[in-house]
Amino acid sequence: MQWDMMEENDSQMKFLNDLEDYNKSMDNAFLIVTKRKTLDDIYLELENDDYTEFFLPFDPISSDGRDGGTLELLISHFEELEQYEKCAELNKLKIIGTGTSLDGDTALMQMTQSDDTRSFKTSLAIPSHITVTPT
Repeated sequence: MQWDMMEENDSQMKFLNDLEDYNKSMDNAFLIVTKRKTLDDIYLELENDDYTEFFLPFDPISSDGRDGGTLELLISHFEELEQYEKCAELNKLKIIGTGTSLDGDTALMQMTQSDDTRSFKTSLAIPSHITVTPT
């Protein structure tokens, strides 16, 4: 009986630690996405032993965290915590009002390429002409 209680306490402590790490990752992501902190800042702080771990819900090498999915995750998280000022700031990073599929997107320009096709999409609301010259 006592062993079961110890296991249950360990499980609860692990859950609380995981929840704390999750909340840290959301707070850290907010700092990165809003450009209050850079990767250089993080590396310097880790070198100075300001902390030993820096959690993020995205890979900072391949993403700046400003993609629609990450922004929605952060907004949802901060809504749950009723931190509406952060939600408002994050919402400002999204494109709105175009009445197109660009609404909610964060990129001003997206380029994709495969062996067969090339695609170029801008989120600019001005007329433009783009010429692509194959190489």
